[in-house]
Amino acid sequence: MSIISLQTAVDALESGNLKLGVETLQSIVKTGTNASALYNLGICYERGIGVEKDRAK
Repeated sequence: MSIISLQTAVDALESGNLKLGVETLQSIVKTGTNASALYNLGICYERGIGVEKDRAK
């Protein structure tokens, strides 16, 4: 995934489109190791942003 996809995810989260933001982050994480995507997705799980809270994830 590219930087553009990561920016799309962040923009979606910031604008309130949580489903798109989380799905995009999950897609990026599945395709490789992107530290920024992993971090942002972790924050979503920790805080329950667009997903059910799950500190283990």
